Amino acid sequence: MSLGSFVSGNGTITASTSSNTITGIGSTFTTDFLPGSVIANATSIFVGYVAYITNNTSLTLTTNSNLNIRNNSYYFAPYTAPTPSISYNMS
Repeated sequence: MSLGSFVSGNGTITASTSSNTITGIGSTFTTDFLPGSVIANATSIFVGYVAYITNNTSLTLTTNSNLNIRNNSYYFAPYTAPTPSISYNMS
């Protein structure tokens, strides 16, 4: 999986190591994330992989959050699917 570049997310997030739910305030999860995206805290420490996006202020990680975060800014790396390679055998 290609991670791409981390960019600053809109709004703030709250996360807990006892939950796989990320809650946002002023966030734009539906336009910023796809399943497989990476989310990190304000100092670029890994928080988790996005499993699915409920709406602009709630998303679910594949596992519980790696960090406790309370109303803090965040970064993310959108998921970039690998480009398929097709070859033809014309013999």
